[in-house]
Amino acid sequence: MLPLSTSLLLTAKGPVQHGTNHARVLLYATTKAEDGEELFLYRSFDAHFLEGLPSDHEIELAIKEIVELLMKLCEAPFVEAYTGPAILSGKAGGVYFHETPGHRLEGHRQKDEDGGQTFTKKVGEKILPSFISIHDDPTIVDIDRIDLNGHYLFDDEGIRATRLPVVENGVLKNFLMSRSPVKGFTQSNGHGRGFLDPGTSVGTLFVETSELKSEDEIKREFLEACRDLGLEYGSMLREVKSSSSRSMSGGGISISFRGDDDPTTEAYKVYVEDDREELVRNVEIDEVNLRTLEDIMGAGGKKSVLNTETTPKGTIGFSSVPISIVSPSLLLEEVQINPSTAAQQKPALLTHPYYD
Repeated sequence: MLPLSTSLLLTAKGPVQHGTNHARVLLYATTKAEDGEELFLYRSFDAHFLEGLPSDHEIELAIKEIVELLMKLCEAPFVEAYTGPAILSGKAGGVYFHETPGHRLEGHRQKDEDGGQTFTKKVGEKILPSFISIHDDPTIVDIDRIDLNGHYLFDDEGIRATRLPVVENGVLKNFLMSRSPVKGFTQSNGHGRGFLDPGTSVGTLFVETSELKSEDEIKREFLEACRDLGLEYGSMLREVKSSSSRSMSGGGISISFRGDDDPTTEAYKVYVEDDREELVRNVEIDEVNLRTLEDIMGAGGKKSVLNTETTPKGTIGFSSVPISIVSPSLLLEEVQINPSTAAQQKPALLTHPYYD
């Protein structure tokens, strides 16, 4: 159980004292494939109180699940270069929305001339398909009995959290704002987060669709799109362990769904002929740019919760703020998948004495 976090803030109406509890169980498993690639998986469980954590039995089942998946990954073939339609289900959809529109909706980035001004001049313009809307609401405590990391009642500048419509029917309406104004947005909306000089950050970002489709409908459209392109298979990502992003010339972005030391991703080839799924490893998705936002073909299925942390402007050292992304599965018209460029270790020459 992490210690109680308490803040004393001065506002126009006087001091505001508030705090949060955060309990986390983190499961981590690692192994090495025969070709030398190091693989690891983790699962985390977050709750506002100890009582919200899973039971011992549920944790044991999760341990069994990640061990079995690791063993399958050891035997899985390396991914091949691929360009075509893709499904981002589970937490992969949350990572996509966090890294593509999420960071670029933060108010302090609109003043960063070195990058991040992707949407600065696009308020009132369409940035997503008309069936997609996004709002941020840190006041929501949980969804489907899953506690949300991004829940808070006051931000780190003493502003009360509220529900904020960010994108409505594909049209950009607002930025996530702290007390530091940007052109056209002079008031905070409760997203000032960090220490000393708070920046802005997502609280809990909800991705909604007005054309809700079932998982079966999403997959059927996905396979039809692959078939129309003459592809033998399409790509489906169910879990993305880490990600990074960087600015591109012209205000665009490029996103790599991996960390430099962590190419482990749960990804599958889905064969058009028989709907068979084949687990693959060493996956890297690169060059995900703003065009993919406009090319979202569909969304739906069961919503997934991504509970994670981010490091906003103004934090000290390795400080970070907890956030949540609630997203449906996504069908993208085109992604580029390549074998990971992360360095691979050579296979061990000797057997570990413990296992000999």
